[in-house]
Amino acid sequence: MSCLTNYFFSSNNVIYITLLLCIVGILDTRTLAMTKRGKMMINITSKQMDITPAIRSHIEERFAKLEKWQTQLINPHVVLSKEPKEFVADATLNTPNGTLVATAKHDDMYVAVNELISKLERQLNKVQHKAEARRANGSVKDIIPAES
Repeated sequence: MSCLTNYFFSSNNVIYITLLLCIVGILDTRTLAMTKRGKMMINITSKQMDITPAIRSHIEERFAKLEKWQTQLINPHVVLSKEPKEFVADATLNTPNGTLVATAKHDDMYVAVNELISKLERQLNKVQHKAEARRANGSVKDIIPAES
């Protein structure tokens, strides 16, 4: 079993890990949905609830909003869960510049997904424009000439 586990976890493909979790019984197969959108595959997992086609399409539409940043979105994973008084949406998204992680909570699940995407969008904006920041171009001492 350890050889099999090492093979699955050394692989870059999340599908194998997900299938392994389904086989072992940690993850329920009916709560898993993988959606292919263009070249990007969105992995959607839910806890204590089912993923309906409406939820899936809403998440797809919101992730399409992130494609305007023209960066490679690697293996986006969204976890939806139901707590006693609210819905929680978590997302992990890898980019060539690093990993983005966001969490949003709200009474309405659709609003929680919208807040989650806006948090990811702010993080993408920050990563994309980091090189253009004033501190990246030079220090304040270089901009203001010294008096002699």
